[in-house]
Amino acid sequence: KNVEEWRQDWESRNIDHYARHYSHKFNADGHGYKDWVEQKRKVNAGKKWLKVGVSDLSVFGHPDGEDMVVVTFAQDYRSSNLSNRTVKRQYWSRDQGRWRVIFETVIS
Repeated sequence: KNVEEWRQDWESRNIDHYARHYSHKFNADGHGYKDWVEQKRKVNAGKKWLKVGVSDLSVFGHPDGEDMVVVTFAQDYRSSNLSNRTVKRQYWSRDQGRWRVIFETVIS
């Protein structure tokens, strides 16, 4: 359910809805949450449309505890100016009563 909501909010290009799926502790390539949100806002402004497909989804509990899961999936990304297929891994953690992404990476 959370991954599907994440996917739909990304496709909507509404960065505020999309960003709510990420923890304020999220860090991407040395950039904190606020910088990451602003970068996503700039990138999305240059797109007329985007579609995100998720397949081969697996969800496993993280060995450190019940408040974290590891989500891995194939991602088909298409937009008005970019198309690619990658395998993505996300770490979701319970944050203020809601599951949020704290880390994500492309693994292939």
